[in-house]
Amino acid sequence: MSVRVLTYSLLPVFLFVIFLVGLGTLFYFYIRKKNISEGKIFSLFLKVSFITGFLLYYGLVFVRITQVANI
Repeated sequence: MSVRVLTYSLLPVFLFVIFLVGLGTLFYFYIRKKNISEGKIFSLFLKVSFITGFLLYYGLVFVRITQVANI
């Protein structure tokens, strides 16, 4: 992506969102007194990582298209 679109890295934002989802998942299992399964947590982590990355990427594409259209 162009430097004009984004002048900073989205990696810290991405990692922070994944961190919050992980904490939320653990608190959910703790509050509901359900068994914590590594498979469930890993599966949820992968799904949320993919969706977050997908949304961030296509958000940047949309911003770039709108910038080009305004020129």
